[in-house]
Amino acid sequence: ATGSWPREDELALAISVLRSQSIVFVGDSTLRNKASYLRYFENDFEPRHSLCPERRLGEHRPFCYMPKDRHDCFERSSANLKNLASASVVVFNAGLHILAYDPYTNYTEYWTRLSECTRTLVEASPNALHVYKLTNFVCPGKWTGRLAAVVQEESKSLPSKLGLKLSNRGVAAVQLAEREISVSGNWHLVDSFTSGHCDCTGVRDGR
Repeated sequence: ATGSWPREDELALAISVLRSQSIVFVGDSTLRNKASYLRYFENDFEPRHSLCPERRLGEHRPFCYMPKDRHDCFERSSANLKNLASASVVVFNAGLHILAYDPYTNYTEYWTRLSECTRTLVEASPNALHVYKLTNFVCPGKWTGRLAAVVQEESKSLPSKLGLKLSNRGVAAVQLAEREISVSGNWHLVDSFTSGHCDCTGVRDGR
């Protein structure tokens, strides 16, 4: 969001280093996009799906994505558990998913939900470096279609004075929980670098 794009040689060096890792992205579509971006460069600019596969014996896959489950942090299939167990790095964020689809009414509920997720991921990936990406700020003025409808419906179901929904007030509450969790759970915190950058997002997206 700030600074200039990396030079081609800088990007090539970064990708070569990342290829030596086994990075699992867990969370909502903001992390899916990052995994897909890395897979695109890994495969010489050929599109590839980024979902974590059933890992075969001896197979190395540098990057893959594991979506947040609707009712849990992730689907606890044998394939997902194997990918986590062999991961060298686990990157987590599900803030926008929780704000959009599991809106709570107070900060403590967000903290409890996210704490459960991070604890589960640490237990499933004991040898990994754990990275927590702060939730993206949002740009409600650019929402249309289904996402706009979700937010409108949610606004009716929650007391407006709380504001802990898919809004930047809600994002601030989630980020506060994320900062505390990263300290208590020994996660490396990474900023989303999205504050004040609504000019960089597209209509219908707004992240």
